[in-house]
Amino acid sequence: MPYLICEDCDMSYEVDSGEDPSLYICSQCDGPLIYAEKLGEYGPGPEASEITKIGSSTFTEKMVSRYNFIMYIAAAIFFLSALALYFGYYFAILPLVAFSGIIVSISSRRRSWKKGDKGEKIVAWCLDELPSCIIFNDVNLPSGRGNIDHVIVSPNGLFVLETKNYKGRFAVKGDEWFYKKDKRLIKSKSNPGKQIKRNALSLKKFLNHYMDMDKVWINSLVVMVNGRVDIIDPTPHYNIIRPSQIERAVKIGRSKLDLDTIYSLSCLLQDYSSEMVYRAGYWPEEWTQ
Repeated sequence: MPYLICEDCDMSYEVDSGEDPSLYICSQCDGPLIYAEKLGEYGPGPEASEITKIGSSTFTEKMVSRYNFIMYIAAAIFFLSALALYFGYYFAILPLVAFSGIIVSISSRRRSWKKGDKGEKIVAWCLDELPSCIIFNDVNLPSGRGNIDHVIVSPNGLFVLETKNYKGRFAVKGDEWFYKKDKRLIKSKSNPGKQIKRNALSLKKFLNHYMDMDKVWINSLVVMVNGRVDIIDPTPHYNIIRPSQIERAVKIGRSKLDLDTIYSLSCLLQDYSSEMVYRAGYWPEEWTQ
């Protein structure tokens, strides 16, 4: 039986067959719920001793920390301005008004980055469950536009993942995404389809400089982590899946890779990734020395 999980207050809810999970929010905190096929799907994953992780903070984590710092500074100045105004220093009204606007703006941006960070962590936990894969989180290519959330290198192929923590109803028409508001379809400013295709192309161009990629197909996956999202008319040009469907998508990859190719791809990608993850004991010992 599937579940909806709230990571903010650690609550979980069973979803009966036929129910629409997008209608639910957490009864404790009114926060978004994450869809999972089984309870514990987004737990800590395999034992730490089974997994090797090499790397640092991702770009999204750094942006969350940056906005947290700016938020604390702005809040402190706002508080001091309010205190000064209370004691009759009326000139303090100017920074009070200015920083109230800054706090509102920063709060919205910080919330957006935190939402994205949570989505990437959920997918990263799911990727930890893949035994025969090498995972690269937060890949920043020298010629790329923006970062790639996740890249999977496995015997079943090469995969690029774009993680989205959206909620609501979306329709996909070719390369465009629209969100449904009442009975209208409104063009979305953010377009996961174009992002995933651009990232796959950037990765292909980067790898082509060092090795023959003509026979290697890059599988594109858009991963929707929020249980309150519904996709209408998904496109055939890339897969739109839930985190629980990643393992199956990897198993049916369109191109097979031999160990030499996997090793070469991993050597090229590790210097451009914030984190590389693999299971110790699965790969040849000389790879991990």
